[in-house]
Amino acid sequence: MKFLNLTPHPVVLANGALRITFEKEQGTPVARVEQVIEERTIEHEVAPGMKIALPINMVARTEVHNLPEPQDGVMLIVSSMVATHVRRPDVIAPITDATCERDGNGRVVSVKGFQTFAEVNMMDVLTGTLKEIASSEA
Repeated sequence: MKFLNLTPHPVVLANGALRITFEKEQGTPVARVEQVIEERTIEHEVAPGMKIALPINMVARTEVHNLPEPQDGVMLIVSSMVATHVRRPDVIAPITDATCERDGNGRVVSVKGFQTFAEVNMMDVLTGTLKEIASSEA
């Protein structure tokens, strides 16, 4: 299995004695989600007869850029924003929750693993499991 890092920085996986660095290959573009931001305001009454306008940015995620088509044997490492947008089984993102290692400035140094946001068809899983059970009983 090949892992292609499409983030702007190296990703370090450190889990127990395991420590692997996934470098970004030179010349490989960074996968990004294009955002369209629409600025709006809503009125909020802070006291009787006194209203203020609160700025609210409406963000619409539109299109993912620089993400290759799926290839056999290749996992793509991207940001969580890209991974949640595409939900593909070949796209993974570092787990940057409380389990990751951070430096004194709060920047991620290493992660314990990766996550995918790919949707799984449970009927396919159940059908496959039932076929396995049926074939083992035959």
